[in-house]
Amino acid sequence: MNNKQWQYTGATSQAWADGGIAVFRTEGVVTPKVSGLVLSSCQQAMRDWGAVGLVAEYTGADLQIDANALLGSALKVVASDGALALPTALLVKPDDLGMWRTYAWLMARSGIVRGVFTQHEEALRWARKQAAILSADRCRTQASAR
Repeated sequence: MNNKQWQYTGATSQAWADGGIAVFRTEGVVTPKVSGLVLSSCQQAMRDWGAVGLVAEYTGADLQIDANALLGSALKVVASDGALALPTALLVKPDDLGMWRTYAWLMARSGIVRGVFTQHEEALRWARKQAAILSADRCRTQASAR
């Protein structure tokens, strides 16, 4: 996996690998328009890198979006490719926990797993565990299809 950077109006994102897990950090103002661009960039990087898990870090983000609008952006992006549907650890500021927990619940109602964390190591550990579970499930599915 490579390191990548993106610039948006009022925000930036960086992505890198941490042991097979993509880490995608967004900083700056996240509006409904910017959220779609951020999520598209993240999904593209995950697909290009063949990522098996994701930590999406928003600790440096100023959220100008609510959970429902973010859900709408995410579902549009997922519908175009699906890579962003992998279980994702959301690393967030403690002050934003309520919004992110609501978003995670809304995503779960759409069949997409999100965990919400305020500590990097805890988020990374969860993402690795979810990636291992998903990989094992894929192996079982492929074996039974033979």
